[in-house]
Order: sequence, then C-alpha cells, then structure tokens
Amino acid sequence: MDFKKTIIELDRDFPLKWMDATIAPNQGEMSYHWHDCVEISYVRSGRGRYLVDGREYTMEPGDVIVFNNLEPHGWEALPPEPMIQPVLVFDPSLIWAGEVNLFDYQYLKSFTERGTNFSNKLPGKLPRTIEIFNLLLQIEKEYKNKETGYKLMIKAKLLNVITNLIRYFQDSNKAIEDISIKREQLLRLGAALQYIKSNYLKDIRLKEVADITFMNSNYFSTFFKKAVGLSFKEYVIKLRLNHSIEMTGTNKSITEIAAESGFNSISNYYKAYNKFHPL
Repeated sequence: MDFKKTIIELDRDFPLKWMDATIAPNQGEMSYHWHDCVEISYVRSGRGRYLVDGREYTMEPGDVIVFNNLEPHGWEALPPEPMIQPVLVFDPSLIWAGEVNLFDYQYLKSFTERGTNFSNKLPGKLPRTIEIFNLLLQIEKEYKNKETGYKLMIKAKLLNVITNLIRYFQDSNKAIEDISIKREQLLRLGAALQYIKSNYLKDIRLKEVADITFMNSNYFSTFFKKAVGLSFKEYVIKLRLNHSIEMTGTNKSITEIAAESGFNSISNYYKAYNKFHPL
C-alpha cells in the first residue's frame, strides 16, 4: 500500500476542479493518499471500495463520498466493471479567503479549525443524498459549459451542498481533531511508511519506526492502525508476503523464499500466508 501527500494544482482565482475518474478493477495495491483540498464525488457506474482513515466503505452507483482536507483515503474498483466516478475538489479559500466579513467562514469551521465529523459515505437512496447528488450534477454542468456567471453559480450550489452536510450528515462517532496537528502527523506517517518499505525485510521494530515520527510507541501504534487500517505488525507481514509472492517464479525453495522475505521460520511464513491476503 502506497501512502503519500498528493498536490492538486488549482487555479488561484477559482480554486476548484471537476475531474472524471475511471478506476479499473484489479490494478494492484491500493493507492492511499491525502491532500489539502476538500473532495466530494459520486459513483456514476460500477462498484468500488474506499478505505478512509481506517474505515472501509463499499460504493454503489448514486452513492456520494466526502473527504475533508487531511483525511487519508484510498480506493479500488470491484470487478467486473470499472468504477466511473466524477470528482469535485476545491480549496477552502474558495468559500472564505480571509475577508473581514466572516459570514461564509461559518461554512468552513469544520475544514479550517478542526477535522470535520461529516459522514464520509452518503448512501444514494437517502433523500438528502439525492438532493446533494442533484446539486453535484448541476455543478458539473456549470463547470463544463462555463456559461456567463458559472463561477458564482457553482459557489452558490457548493454552499448548498455544504449546508446539507452540516445539517444532515454529522457523524458523532468521528473524533474532532486539530487540523494543524493532523497535518504534521500525516507528514510524519508518510516518512515512517517510507522507512518501513526500505527496511521490512530486516528485523524492524515498532519503536524504531515510532521514533522517526517523534511519537511514543503506544500513540504511534494507535495512530498507525487508524490511518492505515492495519496494525504495524500486520502491515509489515503483508509487505513480506508480497515480496515472497514476487519470488515464487524463481528457482528458490519455499524455505529460502521465506527467509529472504523476512520470516524467521517456515512455520511463521505459513501462518502469515494462511491468515493474510497480500496488499
């Protein structure tokens, strides 16, 4: 599983972009990333699976999914068809750029001060989801046609979407987090995952990786599991299993493959292989 910060280039005067994503099934390991933009998208066709900050969601046509800035997420399409997913991304400054008038800032408190507690998945059959879905279709049309005043129309409809999120889709089970702290933690986690990828064939320990993030072992263990969806040990084991599978086409014995993949015994290799699916 890859994990990185994605830089999304947006126009300075109108920091919003509409993209049409086509995600093919069976594309290998899930790409897992985060960014400073807010992302709202819907499934037009196909089915998929999302992993968001340690939570998993299955997506069907008509479902809407929302990520605040700094929520790590990854996706994959489920066979047999690709998942077609229009994606709206925008910078919070589109709504409020620091003006003296603080009215529009009320919409963005969840994004700019603390991590939002919006539900990530909005099921397509709910009446309020259908309302948001139709607003997204209207935004898409305005963005692509670019008729006179389209930017004002998009902003008005986007404020309507955010109002519906605030009013109807709060998730009390999601923790409220300080944005500045979360950003720093995600940067540290990215460095930790790079270190793990470079050293997983060795006798790598939780503490040495936690030290890279300047977190104590217990806190790092909890943070890692929430962000990645696997414990540190599970993540390392799956990387080792992937490595062993890549070696199966060689002339080496299974004992040699297990040893060169970081397993200290053939029995531990078989236990891991039977318990976990490769990443």
